[in-house]
Amino acid sequence: MNKTILGLFLVVNLYSQSYEVLLEEAIKNNVDLQLIQTQQKRIFLEGEIERRYENPNLELEVADFSNHFITQKNEFGAKIGVSQTIPLPHIQNDKKHLIEKKLDVAQKEYDLARVNFIYRFNLKYLAYKKAQHFLDLQHQTLVISKEILEVVEKRFQEGAIAKSEYLEAKLDLEQMQSRLKEIAFKATEAKSTLVSFAQIENSAFIDSEHLFFLQDNYGLNPIIKLNESRNQLSQAKIELLQHSVDSIELFSEFEREPEQNIFMVGVSMALPTFNLNSEEKQLEKINISNQKLLSANQEKRRIVQIKQLQNEQSKLESLKENYKKILLSQTQLFNMYKLSYTIAKVNLLKLQQVKQQRITTQEKLLETNFAIEQNIIKINYLQGADHE
Repeated sequence: MNKTILGLFLVVNLYSQSYEVLLEEAIKNNVDLQLIQTQQKRIFLEGEIERRYENPNLELEVADFSNHFITQKNEFGAKIGVSQTIPLPHIQNDKKHLIEKKLDVAQKEYDLARVNFIYRFNLKYLAYKKAQHFLDLQHQTLVISKEILEVVEKRFQEGAIAKSEYLEAKLDLEQMQSRLKEIAFKATEAKSTLVSFAQIENSAFIDSEHLFFLQDNYGLNPIIKLNESRNQLSQAKIELLQHSVDSIELFSEFEREPEQNIFMVGVSMALPTFNLNSEEKQLEKINISNQKLLSANQEKRRIVQIKQLQNEQSKLESLKENYKKILLSQTQLFNMYKLSYTIAKVNLLKLQQVKQQRITTQEKLLETNFAIEQNIIKINYLQGADHE
Protein backbone atom coordinates (compact mmCIF):
# COMPACT_ATOMS: atom_id res chain seq x y z
CA MET A 1 0.00 0.00 0.00
CA ASN A 2 2.79 2.41 0.97
CA LYS A 3 4.64 1.62 -2.27
CA THR A 4 1.50 2.37 -4.27
CA ILE A 5 1.05 5.74 -2.55
CA LEU A 6 4.74 6.58 -3.06
CA GLY A 7 4.51 5.63 -6.74
CA LEU A 8 1.42 7.78 -7.20
CA PHE A 9 3.19 10.69 -5.48
CA LEU A 10 6.15 10.40 -7.84
CA VAL A 11 3.91 10.26 -10.92
CA VAL A 12 1.92 13.32 -9.80
CA ASN A 13 5.08 15.32 -9.16
CA LEU A 14 6.63 14.19 -12.44
CA TYR A 15 3.75 15.52 -14.50
CA SER A 16 2.67 18.43 -12.31
CA GLN A 17 3.01 21.98 -13.57
CA SER A 18 5.46 24.04 -11.54
CA TYR A 19 4.70 27.57 -10.35
CA GLU A 20 7.16 29.05 -12.85
CA VAL A 21 5.69 27.19 -15.83
CA LEU A 22 2.15 27.99 -14.75
CA LEU A 23 2.92 31.70 -14.32
CA GLU A 24 4.65 31.90 -17.70
CA GLU A 25 1.67 30.27 -19.38
CA ALA A 26 -0.76 32.53 -17.53
CA ILE A 27 1.09 35.67 -18.70
CA LYS A 28 1.19 34.33 -22.23
CA ASN A 29 -2.55 33.60 -22.26
CA ASN A 30 -3.69 36.90 -20.74
CA VAL A 31 -5.53 38.90 -23.40
CA ASP A 32 -5.37 42.19 -21.49
CA LEU A 33 -1.56 42.06 -21.42
CA GLN A 34 -1.49 41.21 -25.12
CA LEU A 35 -3.65 44.22 -25.97
CA ILE A 36 -1.51 46.57 -23.89
CA GLN A 37 1.64 45.23 -25.53
CA THR A 38 0.31 45.92 -29.05
CA GLN A 39 -0.16 49.56 -28.04
CA GLN A 40 3.59 50.13 -28.48
CA LYS A 41 3.45 49.14 -32.15
CA ARG A 42 0.43 51.39 -32.62
CA ILE A 43 2.24 54.38 -31.08
CA PHE A 44 5.31 53.77 -33.25
CA LEU A 45 3.23 53.65 -36.44
CA GLU A 46 1.27 56.75 -35.46
CA GLY A 47 4.58 58.54 -34.87
CA GLU A 48 5.85 57.50 -38.30
CA ILE A 49 2.64 58.86 -39.85
CA GLU A 50 3.02 62.17 -38.02
CA ARG A 51 6.67 62.62 -39.07
CA ARG A 52 6.36 61.68 -42.73
CA TYR A 53 6.49 64.30 -45.49
CA GLU A 54 3.33 65.49 -47.17
CA ASN A 55 2.93 64.90 -50.91
CA PRO A 56 4.00 67.79 -53.19
CA ASN A 57 1.37 69.91 -54.92
CA LEU A 58 1.38 70.42 -58.69
CA GLU A 59 -0.43 73.39 -60.25
CA LEU A 60 -1.12 73.84 -64.01
CA GLU A 61 -2.72 76.86 -65.63
CA VAL A 62 -3.48 78.01 -69.19
CA ALA A 63 -4.27 81.68 -69.96
CA ASP A 64 -5.47 83.63 -73.03
CA PHE A 65 -3.64 86.96 -73.43
CA SER A 66 -5.38 88.09 -76.67
CA ASN A 67 -7.51 91.24 -76.96
CA HIS A 68 -10.22 89.33 -78.71
CA PHE A 69 -11.47 86.34 -76.77
CA ILE A 70 -11.87 83.18 -78.80
CA THR A 71 -10.70 84.47 -82.15
CA GLN A 72 -8.09 83.39 -84.61
CA LYS A 73 -5.64 85.88 -83.07
CA ASN A 74 -5.61 84.23 -79.68
CA GLU A 75 -2.31 84.34 -77.79
CA PHE A 76 -2.04 81.68 -75.08
CA GLY A 77 0.25 81.38 -72.11
CA ALA A 78 0.83 78.65 -69.54
CA LYS A 79 1.99 78.34 -65.94
CA ILE A 80 3.27 75.36 -63.99
CA GLY A 81 3.95 75.43 -60.28
CA VAL A 82 5.23 72.94 -57.71
CA SER A 83 5.09 73.32 -53.91
CA GLN A 84 6.36 71.12 -51.09
CA THR A 85 5.86 71.43 -47.33
CA ILE A 86 9.15 70.80 -45.48
CA PRO A 87 9.07 70.00 -41.71
CA LEU A 88 11.86 71.84 -39.88
CA PRO A 89 14.69 69.53 -38.71
CA HIS A 90 14.49 70.50 -35.03
CA ILE A 91 10.73 69.88 -35.12
CA GLN A 92 11.34 66.41 -36.52
CA ASN A 93 13.86 65.71 -33.76
CA ASP A 94 11.43 66.89 -31.07
CA LYS A 95 8.66 64.76 -32.57
CA LYS A 96 10.97 61.77 -32.55
CA HIS A 97 11.80 62.47 -28.90
CA LEU A 98 8.07 62.73 -28.15
CA ILE A 99 7.41 59.36 -29.80
CA GLU A 100 10.18 57.78 -27.72
CA LYS A 101 8.55 59.11 -24.53
CA LYS A 102 5.14 57.81 -25.64
CA LEU A 103 6.70 54.39 -26.24
CA ASP A 104 8.32 54.53 -22.81
CA VAL A 105 4.95 55.32 -21.19
CA ALA A 106 3.38 52.41 -23.08
CA GLN A 107 6.16 50.10 -21.86
CA LYS A 108 5.71 51.28 -18.26
CA GLU A 109 1.95 50.72 -18.55
CA TYR A 110 2.62 47.17 -19.71
CA ASP A 111 5.14 46.62 -16.90
CA LEU A 112 2.61 47.83 -14.34
CA ALA A 113 -0.17 45.68 -15.77
CA ARG A 114 2.16 42.66 -15.78
CA VAL A 115 3.23 43.25 -12.17
CA ASN A 116 -0.40 43.65 -11.08
CA PHE A 117 -1.30 40.46 -12.91
CA ILE A 118 1.55 38.54 -11.24
CA TYR A 119 0.53 39.94 -7.85
CA ARG A 120 -3.06 38.71 -8.27
CA PHE A 121 -1.79 35.40 -9.66
CA ASN A 122 0.47 34.92 -6.62
CA LEU A 123 -2.40 35.49 -4.20
CA LYS A 124 -4.60 32.99 -6.03
CA TYR A 125 -1.74 30.49 -6.20
CA LEU A 126 -1.17 30.94 -2.46
CA ALA A 127 -4.89 30.30 -1.79
CA TYR A 128 -4.66 27.12 -3.87
CA LYS A 129 -1.47 26.07 -2.08
CA LYS A 130 -3.04 26.74 1.31
CA ALA A 131 -6.11 24.64 0.46
CA GLN A 132 -3.90 21.77 -0.73
CA HIS A 133 -1.79 21.81 2.44
CA PHE A 134 -4.89 21.79 4.63
CA LEU A 135 -6.14 18.89 2.57
CA ASP A 136 -2.85 17.04 3.13
CA LEU A 137 -3.10 17.73 6.87
CA GLN A 138 -6.63 16.32 6.92
CA HIS A 139 -5.43 13.17 5.13
CA GLN A 140 -2.78 12.76 7.85
CA THR A 141 -5.43 13.30 10.53
CA LEU A 142 -7.62 10.67 8.91
CA VAL A 143 -4.76 8.17 8.96
CA ILE A 144 -4.24 8.81 12.68
CA SER A 145 -7.96 8.38 13.36
CA LYS A 146 -7.89 5.05 11.51
CA GLU A 147 -4.89 3.89 13.52
CA ILE A 148 -6.62 4.79 16.79
CA LEU A 149 -9.79 3.02 15.68
CA GLU A 150 -7.80 -0.14 14.91
CA VAL A 151 -6.37 -0.14 18.44
CA VAL A 152 -9.78 0.60 19.98
CA GLU A 153 -11.45 -2.13 17.93
CA LYS A 154 -8.80 -4.65 18.96
CA ARG A 155 -9.24 -3.83 22.65
CA PHE A 156 -13.03 -3.93 22.28
CA GLN A 157 -12.87 -7.40 20.71
CA GLU A 158 -10.67 -8.49 23.58
CA GLY A 159 -13.31 -7.20 25.99
CA ALA A 160 -10.98 -4.66 27.55
CA ILE A 161 -13.22 -1.63 26.90
CA ALA A 162 -16.91 -0.85 26.60
CA LYS A 163 -18.68 -0.66 23.26
CA SER A 164 -19.34 3.05 23.79
CA GLU A 165 -15.61 3.71 23.58
CA TYR A 166 -15.42 1.80 20.30
CA LEU A 167 -18.40 3.75 18.92
CA GLU A 168 -16.78 7.00 20.01
CA ALA A 169 -13.61 6.21 18.05
CA LYS A 170 -15.70 5.14 15.06
CA LEU A 171 -17.68 8.40 15.20
CA ASP A 172 -14.45 10.39 15.33
CA LEU A 173 -13.28 8.68 12.13
CA GLU A 174 -16.57 9.42 10.39
CA GLN A 175 -16.32 13.07 11.38
CA MET A 176 -12.77 13.22 10.02
CA GLN A 177 -13.97 11.68 6.74
CA SER A 178 -16.77 14.24 6.50
CA ARG A 179 -14.36 17.10 7.20
CA LEU A 180 -12.02 15.71 4.55
CA LYS A 181 -14.78 16.03 1.96
CA GLU A 182 -15.44 19.63 2.99
CA ILE A 183 -11.76 20.57 2.73
CA ALA A 184 -11.42 18.71 -0.57
CA PHE A 185 -14.32 20.76 -1.97
CA LYS A 186 -12.62 24.00 -0.88
CA ALA A 187 -9.37 22.82 -2.47
CA THR A 188 -11.20 22.12 -5.73
CA GLU A 189 -12.73 25.62 -5.63
CA ALA A 190 -9.32 27.22 -5.04
CA LYS A 191 -7.83 25.27 -7.93
CA SER A 192 -10.70 26.21 -10.24
CA THR A 193 -10.22 29.88 -9.36
CA LEU A 194 -6.50 29.67 -10.14
CA VAL A 195 -7.00 27.76 -13.40
CA SER A 196 -9.72 30.17 -14.54
CA PHE A 197 -7.57 33.20 -13.78
CA ALA A 198 -4.52 31.69 -15.50
CA GLN A 199 -6.64 30.53 -18.47
CA ILE A 200 -4.83 27.21 -18.75
CA GLU A 201 -6.13 23.95 -20.15
CA ASN A 202 -3.71 21.29 -18.89
CA SER A 203 -4.37 21.56 -15.16
CA ALA A 204 -4.56 17.93 -14.02
CA PHE A 205 -1.70 18.38 -11.56
CA ILE A 206 -0.42 21.71 -10.23
CA ASP A 207 2.55 21.88 -7.90
CA SER A 208 1.72 23.36 -4.49
CA GLU A 209 5.20 23.55 -2.97
CA HIS A 210 6.52 26.86 -4.34
CA LEU A 211 7.84 29.12 -1.58
CA PHE A 212 7.76 32.92 -1.69
CA PHE A 213 10.77 34.78 -0.29
CA LEU A 214 11.50 38.45 0.27
CA GLN A 215 13.45 39.72 -2.72
CA ASP A 216 16.27 42.22 -2.53
CA ASN A 217 16.41 43.14 -6.24
CA TYR A 218 13.77 45.83 -5.97
CA GLY A 219 13.71 49.40 -7.20
CA LEU A 220 11.00 51.95 -7.76
CA ASN A 221 7.42 50.81 -7.59
CA PRO A 222 6.00 50.36 -11.14
CA ILE A 223 3.33 53.01 -10.41
CA ILE A 224 6.03 55.54 -9.52
CA LYS A 225 7.95 54.61 -12.66
CA LEU A 226 4.85 55.15 -14.77
CA ASN A 227 4.17 58.57 -13.21
CA GLU A 228 7.75 59.65 -13.86
CA SER A 229 7.50 58.47 -17.45
CA ARG A 230 4.27 60.43 -17.91
CA ASN A 231 6.00 63.54 -16.54
CA GLN A 232 8.77 63.12 -19.09
CA LEU A 233 6.14 62.77 -21.82
CA SER A 234 4.46 66.03 -20.76
CA GLN A 235 7.86 67.73 -20.72
CA ALA A 236 8.54 66.47 -24.25
CA LYS A 237 5.19 67.91 -25.36
CA ILE A 238 6.13 71.28 -23.83
CA GLU A 239 9.44 71.25 -25.72
CA LEU A 240 7.60 70.62 -28.98
CA LEU A 241 5.05 73.36 -28.21
CA GLN A 242 7.87 75.89 -27.77
CA HIS A 243 8.10 76.07 -31.55
CA SER A 244 5.39 78.20 -33.11
CA VAL A 245 6.45 77.30 -36.64
CA ASP A 246 6.79 73.63 -37.45
CA SER A 247 7.20 73.71 -41.23
CA ILE A 248 7.88 75.87 -44.27
CA GLU A 249 6.53 75.60 -47.78
CA LEU A 250 8.89 75.76 -50.76
CA PHE A 251 7.39 76.61 -54.12
CA SER A 252 8.53 77.32 -57.64
CA GLU A 253 6.62 78.52 -60.69
CA PHE A 254 7.39 78.80 -64.36
CA GLU A 255 5.10 81.06 -66.36
CA ARG A 256 5.20 81.50 -70.12
CA GLU A 257 3.55 84.57 -71.63
CA PRO A 258 3.47 85.76 -75.25
CA GLU A 259 6.23 88.29 -74.72
CA GLN A 260 8.10 86.93 -71.70
CA ASN A 261 8.90 83.90 -69.55
CA ILE A 262 8.83 84.15 -65.76
CA PHE A 263 10.48 81.78 -63.26
CA MET A 264 9.84 82.22 -59.53
CA VAL A 265 11.10 80.47 -56.41
CA GLY A 266 9.80 81.28 -52.96
CA VAL A 267 9.24 80.24 -49.36
CA SER A 268 5.98 80.40 -47.42
CA MET A 269 5.76 80.14 -43.64
CA ALA A 270 3.25 80.88 -40.89
CA LEU A 271 3.54 84.06 -38.85
CA PRO A 272 3.25 83.17 -35.12
CA THR A 273 0.99 86.02 -34.17
CA PHE A 274 -2.12 84.66 -32.47
CA ASN A 275 -1.46 80.98 -31.79
CA LEU A 276 1.62 80.65 -29.53
CA ASN A 277 0.54 77.36 -27.86
CA SER A 278 0.47 79.06 -24.46
CA GLU A 279 -2.70 77.31 -23.31
CA GLU A 280 -1.43 73.90 -24.42
CA LYS A 281 1.81 74.43 -22.51
CA GLN A 282 -0.10 75.40 -19.36
CA LEU A 283 -2.18 72.22 -19.59
CA GLU A 284 0.95 70.07 -19.78
CA LYS A 285 2.46 71.90 -16.81
CA ILE A 286 -0.71 71.18 -14.83
CA ASN A 287 -0.36 67.51 -15.78
CA ILE A 288 3.22 67.46 -14.50
CA SER A 289 2.21 69.14 -11.23
CA ASN A 290 -0.65 66.68 -10.70
CA GLN A 291 1.58 63.68 -11.44
CA LYS A 292 4.15 64.87 -8.90
CA LEU A 293 1.48 65.28 -6.23
CA LEU A 294 0.08 61.85 -7.04
CA SER A 295 3.53 60.24 -6.93
CA ALA A 296 4.37 61.86 -3.59
CA ASN A 297 1.08 60.68 -2.07
CA GLN A 298 1.52 57.16 -3.43
CA GLU A 299 5.07 57.01 -2.11
CA LYS A 300 3.93 58.01 1.40
CA ARG A 301 1.20 55.35 1.42
CA ARG A 302 3.62 52.76 0.07
CA ILE A 303 6.16 53.41 2.83
CA VAL A 304 3.46 53.22 5.52
CA GLN A 305 2.08 49.96 4.10
CA ILE A 306 5.54 48.38 3.92
CA LYS A 307 6.30 49.31 7.52
CA GLN A 308 2.98 47.88 8.69
CA LEU A 309 3.59 44.63 6.82
CA GLN A 310 7.14 44.37 8.15
CA ASN A 311 5.87 44.82 11.72
CA GLU A 312 3.25 42.13 11.11
CA GLN A 313 5.95 39.91 9.63
CA SER A 314 8.07 40.14 12.76
CA LYS A 315 5.10 39.22 14.96
CA LEU A 316 4.07 36.36 12.67
CA GLU A 317 7.59 34.92 12.69
CA SER A 318 7.60 34.98 16.48
CA LEU A 319 4.17 33.36 16.56
CA LYS A 320 5.34 30.71 14.13
CA GLU A 321 8.25 29.74 16.39
CA ASN A 322 5.89 29.47 19.36
CA TYR A 323 3.55 27.18 17.45
CA LYS A 324 6.48 25.00 16.37
CA LYS A 325 7.59 24.57 19.98
CA ILE A 326 4.04 23.81 21.11
CA LEU A 327 3.57 21.33 18.27
CA LEU A 328 6.79 19.52 19.15
CA SER A 329 5.65 19.09 22.75
CA GLN A 330 2.13 18.08 21.71
CA THR A 331 3.52 15.50 19.26
CA GLN A 332 5.67 13.95 21.95
CA LEU A 333 2.71 13.94 24.36
CA PHE A 334 0.40 12.44 21.75
CA ASN A 335 2.85 9.64 20.95
CA MET A 336 3.17 8.89 24.66
CA TYR A 337 -0.62 8.84 25.14
CA LYS A 338 -1.08 6.72 22.04
CA LEU A 339 1.41 4.17 23.37
CA SER A 340 -0.13 4.36 26.83
CA TYR A 341 -3.60 3.69 25.45
CA THR A 342 -2.45 0.44 23.85
CA ILE A 343 -1.49 -0.81 27.30
CA ALA A 344 -4.58 0.64 29.01
CA LYS A 345 -2.78 3.35 30.98
CA VAL A 346 -4.86 6.21 29.61
CA ASN A 347 -8.48 6.53 28.51
CA LEU A 348 -9.65 7.27 24.94
CA LEU A 349 -11.13 10.64 25.83
CA LYS A 350 -7.76 11.97 26.94
CA LEU A 351 -6.06 10.58 23.83
CA GLN A 352 -8.65 12.20 21.55
CA GLN A 353 -8.28 15.46 23.41
CA VAL A 354 -4.49 15.52 22.95
CA LYS A 355 -4.92 14.53 19.29
CA GLN A 356 -7.33 17.41 18.66
CA GLN A 357 -5.04 19.89 20.40
CA ARG A 358 -2.20 18.77 18.16
CA ILE A 359 -4.35 19.12 15.01
CA THR A 360 -5.47 22.60 16.07
CA THR A 361 -1.86 23.69 16.53
CA GLN A 362 -0.92 22.24 13.14
CA GLU A 363 -3.74 24.23 11.53
CA LYS A 364 -2.65 27.41 13.31
CA LEU A 365 0.92 26.83 12.18
CA LEU A 366 -0.25 26.44 8.58
CA GLU A 367 -2.35 29.61 8.86
CA THR A 368 0.67 31.50 10.20
CA ASN A 369 2.98 30.19 7.47
CA PHE A 370 0.57 31.30 4.76
CA ALA A 371 0.01 34.69 6.44
CA ILE A 372 3.81 35.15 6.32
CA GLU A 373 3.95 34.22 2.63
CA GLN A 374 1.03 36.53 1.86
CA ASN A 375 2.87 39.40 3.54
CA ILE A 376 5.97 38.54 1.51
CA ILE A 377 3.98 38.74 -1.71
CA LYS A 378 2.59 42.15 -0.71
CA ILE A 379 5.96 43.54 0.42
CA ASN A 380 7.66 42.40 -2.80
CA TYR A 381 4.88 44.04 -4.80
CA LEU A 382 5.02 47.34 -2.90
CA GLN A 383 8.81 47.47 -3.06
CA GLY A 384 8.79 46.97 -6.81
CA ALA A 385 10.75 43.73 -6.71
CA ASP A 386 11.58 42.08 -10.00
CA HIS A 387 9.24 39.21 -10.68
CA GLU A 388 9.72 35.86 -12.37
